[in-house]
Amino acid sequence: MPAKRQTRQKLSVRLSEPLFRRFKSSAAGRGLSLQAATEAALDAWLAKPAASLDSPHGTLRGFLADVDVWAERQHDRATEKAHERRLADIGSRTRGAAR
Repeated sequence: MPAKRQTRQKLSVRLSEPLFRRFKSSAAGRGLSLQAATEAALDAWLAKPAASLDSPHGTLRGFLADVDVWAERQHDRATEKAHERRLADIGSRTRGAAR
């Protein structure tokens, strides 16, 4: 009994010219059609675990890859609030002494 043929869905993607040339060249270098290379790329991407949902910012790359940006922002904001409280406290003491 012949294997049941899978139906295919059309996927249209807009790529920059340099990225498209790199992808096409890489596929040809590996002896793959663009169809096969696209399927392999999608399979590899889908096999990776999803980005952590703990961070609302997703996965960072480059020099920020090892930085917990969300925690850094919370720390910075806490520092800003403490500074604002100190300024408000100094301002209220200054106004009270001037009376």
